[in-house]
Amino acid sequence: MLVFNHEDELILESHIGVNLPHESHPYPCIDPDNLHAGHGHGHGGGGSSEGDAGEMEHTCLEWKNNARLNITHRFLEGGANCYSLAWQSLSPDVSPMDCYPVGDELKGQGHWYGGGESLSATWPLDRGHIALSAFITGDEVSG
Repeated sequence: MLVFNHEDELILESHIGVNLPHESHPYPCIDPDNLHAGHGHGHGGGGSSEGDAGEMEHTCLEWKNNARLNITHRFLEGGANCYSLAWQSLSPDVSPMDCYPVGDELKGQGHWYGGGESLSATWPLDRGHIALSAFITGDEVSG
């Protein structure tokens, strides 16, 4: 996935669904309420890359029998954009995963902030290592 700013400069390059079968390719989701459309527009819609504040666009991609990805693009005040990606596994054997390069300022990569609090975490998160594991809320000490 490539994200560009309003001047068409690449600001984020990510690899989505890295653990999905390589022979599987995404297709627009089938909307049971509208079999003629694979993607739609939310409140106010508009297909342009420069929407009005409060507008949003929605896209759905499906890897047949593996996973579904819903992408929501919200246009915020001041020309800012907010993207939300939500995966749905369609098989008990599939756990979709995305990869985002962070921490190399010479390549224009930013830092990763957020996630849960951990006793051994460094901040920003790209300065440390977090083992791949389930994210379970609660107090680490009390178990």
